[in-house]
Amino acid sequence: MAEMNTARHTDTAHAPRTKQFLLAEPETRVLGWIARRLPARVMPDHLTALGVLAALGIAGAYVLSNGDKAWLWAASALLVVHWLGDSLDGTLARVRKAERPRYGYYLDHLVDAFATAAIGIGLGLSPYMLLSVGLVIVIAYLILSVNTYLETQAFGVFALGYGRLGPTEARLLLIVSTR
Repeated sequence: MAEMNTARHTDTAHAPRTKQFLLAEPETRVLGWIARRLPARVMPDHLTALGVLAALGIAGAYVLSNGDKAWLWAASALLVVHWLGDSLDGTLARVRKAERPRYGYYLDHLVDAFATAAIGIGLGLSPYMLLSVGLVIVIAYLILSVNTYLETQAFGVFALGYGRLGPTEARLLLIVSTR
């Protein structure tokens, strides 16, 4: 117990972020460009809510694709909306110098876990993936997320993505794989 009290504590909410995934640089530029042009009435929490609603819509569209595969177009469009809400909320806060590091860190990761579960279950309930496979993908994502949080605590750097693959690439893979 004494070791815990003397160990260096890393504030994960303030840890420097690294992005090594393929689309990180252009994505950062595009998100900054959009954030600087959003009306003042649009707040980061609005974008977080948009991401959650889009994730629920994606799950619903995947389920509805049992009746008509045209719903895959809706799921793909909603993946773009989800990207905007999920990726732009923190960018908007940083651009406006209105960051809430602890709250934002907590909310972002909680929402990401919920969205991943909803999308994975929705895809597993579609005719394009077994539910067991969808659940394995959700579990794998959650394990990788926990690993990222532990690495952030241990090494003091928050790495977004694994290697050259990040959340944007994962969304694009979902769009391409359901075509």
